[in-house]
Amino acid sequence: MRSGRSGCHVSNWFADLVISGLNPALGWLAEKAFHTPLPTEGVKGLHAGILTTSNTLFVLLVVAGGLVVMGYRTFQDRYSVAEVLPRIVFAFIASNASLWVSTEIVRLSNGVAAAIGADGINAREAAVNFRDRLDVLLAEAMVFTIVLLVVAVVLLVVWMATEAVRICTVIVLVVAAPVLLALHALPQTNRIGELWWKLMAGLCAVPIAQSLVFIAMMRLSSKGR
Repeated sequence: MRSGRSGCHVSNWFADLVISGLNPALGWLAEKAFHTPLPTEGVKGLHAGILTTSNTLFVLLVVAGGLVVMGYRTFQDRYSVAEVLPRIVFAFIASNASLWVSTEIVRLSNGVAAAIGADGINAREAAVNFRDRLDVLLAEAMVFTIVLLVVAVVLLVVWMATEAVRICTVIVLVVAAPVLLALHALPQTNRIGELWWKLMAGLCAVPIAQSLVFIAMMRLSSKGR
């Protein structure tokens, strides 16, 4: 009898321990999920410094572009003035407008993710509902619920970690955008500039995909009740 009671006390203690880790994760889910922060003043300051350096280096890219054009019909037959000049113009505009472009991409991503969430269950409501369901399960099946709590905490922590990496990568891309987009100026370096667009679009598409999956899961779970 005592061993049963002590086992129950241990189970309750372990459940409380796991829930203490789950609550902050659910708080993060309610406040930060499906969202990419807009560039802060600190990020804008770093971007401005990189932009100054980029405009200085752009002179070298223009000189290199001139050398490529001068080599037309001599050591290369592919890149003429008509091919290189538009690249240089586009690269200069894209590099200097990179902060605005980055901000608009992030804002569009957040807007689409929020619109999808508005059509279903928002993250705050889901976090509250999930916590309420766990309270009911705790009263009915202690062992199963503890396992479920551990899995939930692990998954949420992994999600938080991957989101931190994603957001840090977005910040790096925003700061480095002037230099990377300036590389559109030359055909030989154009792929690096294209990679910036692909990475930025892919990283900002992640919250949209997450919100779609999250809403689908919540709707399926609501139908199953």
